Amino acid sequence: MNALWRASCVPIRPRKSLGQDGPSQLKVVALATDRASYGALSRLISNARRATRKGCYSLARTDLENALPGCLVLWLPRVDKAGLARQEQDGRWLRERFTGNLWIGVELTTCGHDARRLELLQTLGKTLQLPCVAAGDVHMHRRSRRALQDVLTAIRLKQPLHAAGYALYPNGERSLRSLQRLRELYPAPLLAETVSIAERCTFKLDELRYEYPEEIVPPGETPTPIAGREGRPLPCARTSSMNCA
Repeated sequence: MNALWRASCVPIRPRKSLGQDGPSQLKVVALATDRASYGALSRLISNARRATRKGCYSLARTDLENALPGCLVLWLPRVDKAGLARQEQDGRWLRERFTGNLWIGVELTTCGHDARRLELLQTLGKTLQLPCVAAGDVHMHRRSRRALQDVLTAIRLKQPLHAAGYALYPNGERSLRSLQRLRELYPAPLLAETVSIAERCTFKLDELRYEYPEEIVPPGETPTPIAGREGRPLPCARTSSMNCA
């Protein structure tokens, strides 16, 4: 799709134990609105991958300082009335860094606690003066793929399917749902915020192009004859900070 933008959902954890009064884990979704913010998001993902072992990601709160200019951020707080004070603290921390670009994502997946979740998150939004937006925690394009989702989860956990238990989702609601279905679940203002966010995301994937490093090209020459003369192909295009910044 021409209008796709890059989104990343990565938990942000303290890299060392900070005690009971230290910062809690954050979960955010970052949306790139243009080519520059796509590059910033790519850099952050690269840093998260380099900070830990292969195949994993690791981010600390300090990694978010001035790291996502131009990106829109959806915060997905844990819904826990007992931890409301901590959530307010986290929300203020994020609001200071993403003023005007921060929403509280409300995921309603019909797991039996949707009404309570919606109430708590809307209360949190009013307290922090942050808008709430409908979010789906989408893992599959349609609910008929739930069986495949379960198998992939079991493979990731290196467990037999019958032993995966609560690691598997209880229903197929984490799929792309129809607008009619969303209207049944979400208040209209939360759906309207999704349109507002989409209108701010103007980035198109066809804006990306490979940029050959200028520092290795002699003055007056172009990359193609250099690669041919030295007997090596041009480097493959990659989506990285060098290409997108």
